[in-house]
Formats: sequence, structure tokens, C-alpha cells
Amino acid sequence: GKLSSSISSIYNRVDGGFPLVIFDSELENTLVISPQNTFMSGHQVTWKPQNYTVPVWGSGIIGKVDMIPKGYSMETLVVAGQNVTGTMEKWGKLLRIRYKKEDHYRLADFTINYLGYYTDNGACYYYYTGEYDNYEDALVAVKENAVKNGIPYQYLQLDSWWYYKGVGGGVKNWAPMPDVFPHGLQYLSNKTHWPIVAHNRYFSPDTVYAKQN
Repeated sequence: GKLSSSISSIYNRVDGGFPLVIFDSELENTLVISPQNTFMSGHQVTWKPQNYTVPVWGSGIIGKVDMIPKGYSMETLVVAGQNVTGTMEKWGKLLRIRYKKEDHYRLADFTINYLGYYTDNGACYYYYTGEYDNYEDALVAVKENAVKNGIPYQYLQLDSWWYYKGVGGGVKNWAPMPDVFPHGLQYLSNKTHWPIVAHNRYFSPDTVYAKQN
């Protein structure tokens, strides 16, 4: 049917990666949309064409791709269901069947089985250290607070704020900046007794890991 103008409420809020999950206010009717292949080049965006009263949503190959090989194809998977959890599970099962993958690795994943402290987008310490001079002091304080209050964090996630970035915001050197962790990552892990899950973005053209650089 015809989309209502309420779609304008999501304008500029779904740019980026997949999957896209759409559900109603009762968390029942659910739709999951994602690539079914070429996952790293898939992208989605909303925009408002001239003379349109509501935004338009589209998906395809990420805009930074400047050449598409002959014979390239991109497939899209759309899954509908009656609740968010069940529909996401159905989506995942279809992809595993498609690529003949088992889920025992996922079920054994440390980060799924145990509670961790995250610093990614939306977290308290996402590109922000609060009252502390650096992330080292802030995260050691998180550990001390967790011990004091009996919060059983088993690992620590570091987001994109901790390493050197180059051209285009990609990874130039996947190493801690001294103003972020003055004593390095090993010191932080030893101090907190937490293993670390570390974010790694796409590599920048001037990355130190490229031979031509």
C-alpha cells in the first residue's frame, strides 16, 4: 500500500550498514532487510528527491566504490515475521543455510556468553572521558566501580577512539595513542584483569600496514 507521511520520522536516521530492522510500536510486525551476498559493499541511505513530500529509502553498493567488475551482482534478503527476536533468528538461520554455516562458534563466543563493558556509540565513554584526564584513568575507575558494586563484567570493548586514524578516518596505525592510554593496552588489561575487544575500522589509504606507504 501507499506509505504514510510518518516515514519522514526516520529521515536521516538509517544511513549506513545492515541489517535494517523495521518493527511496529508493539514490537510485533517486523521486517529485516540486508544484503544476501557482498556484505562489505552493501549500504543503505534515505534521501528526499526534489518535489517529494516524504523521503525515499534505497540500498545498493556503497558510494565510495568507484569501479564494479563485470558480472558483479548484489542480492538482497527480506524477511518478515511477527516479532523482532523471532524474525532476527529467522534471518540469521536463512543466511547460515545459504552459506552452510553452523552456529556452534557463535554459541561459544566469549562476548555473547558473558557481560562486557562497552564504549561504543551511545555509551557513556564514547569519545568522552568525563571527569578523567584520559581513557586509561576512566576505564580503571569503571573496573573499581564494578568491583565495588558487584557488576560481573568479564571483558572490555574499546571503540574507534583509541587508535591512530588517517585519510578518510580509516585506520592508519592500529596502536593506542599515548594521550588515550599513557601506559599502553597491556597495562590496562593487567590493571583491570579484563581481556579487550578492540574496534578496527577500514584501513586508510595512508595506513602504515601498506607496503607502498
